[in-house]
Amino acid sequence: MKSVEEQIFETLENGGLNWKVTKENLLLPDGTETGFFGAVRSDNRSCLGTCTKQYEVFQNSEMIELAYKLSEETGYKMKNPNCYADGKRVSVDLKGSDKLLEYKEVGDVVEKNIRITNTHDGTGSLRLALGSLVLSCTNGQTRWIADKKTSIRHTTNMRKMLDDALRGFEVVKSEEKKMENEIDLMIEKEIRKEDIRQMIEGIVEVDMSLIGKDVEGNYTSKEVSTRKLNKIKSIEESIIEECSYKGLNVWGLLNGITHYTTHKGGRNETREDSKVFGGLMRSDKKAYDLAVGMLV
Repeated sequence: MKSVEEQIFETLENGGLNWKVTKENLLLPDGTETGFFGAVRSDNRSCLGTCTKQYEVFQNSEMIELAYKLSEETGYKMKNPNCYADGKRVSVDLKGSDKLLEYKEVGDVVEKNIRITNTHDGTGSLRLALGSLVLSCTNGQTRWIADKKTSIRHTTNMRKMLDDALRGFEVVKSEEKKMENEIDLMIEKEIRKEDIRQMIEGIVEVDMSLIGKDVEGNYTSKEVSTRKLNKIKSIEESIIEECSYKGLNVWGLLNGITHYTTHKGGRNETREDSKVFGGLMRSDKKAYDLAVGMLV
């Protein structure tokens, strides 16, 4: 049987993450120190971002070691890690393969996941998230676990904070049950036109009262950009598609948004990155929060 160290090495190799990040002084042309540092990738010497002296690097090997600890604690199985933007952002998912939730009334099977994300460009914290993957249509929903300790800044005491957050990791167990209950309620709760309007307004950040339709049914507006009008149309089409077989319920509405972010949102070449770290991830989280708000 392979040791943990051998498994970590193999996982890093398979995911293209077997390299370190070092902090190196950034100098002016005359050699004067700037007080800033470059986060440099060891294998190809590319500078992933800039940081200050206080910034603490959390290595890829530490992220994978963390994933193994979580796997032992929760029973989730680790997937191969992912690398984005030449290593500026990295992630690894753990799937609850024995924790599948089957919802026969809407034809869905939901797989619960834990996601660990980290950045080497100084733009974000180390984070743990609990999410769900709708296997019937590969729509992914991820939301950060509702605990301050699961978003940890790159400072000198980050490892102590991480140890505190992982002690027992009871937050995963409580959030798991909460998410299951919320999905049950979303399937039961019927939606109205006002709910669809509220969801679209929240995701696109637009006032739908400013928008009309022409004789052919296309959205028109003098105040709203063509880009946003096209986005509204695309989201509306995704909502109609998802609700056509999940039903006119909050679950179908939520999956309309995640269908859009998974298959249509942003540019093809950056969509996966955005689903994990960027605007599409924030849209997923906002949609989930709006959907939960409709259950009241």
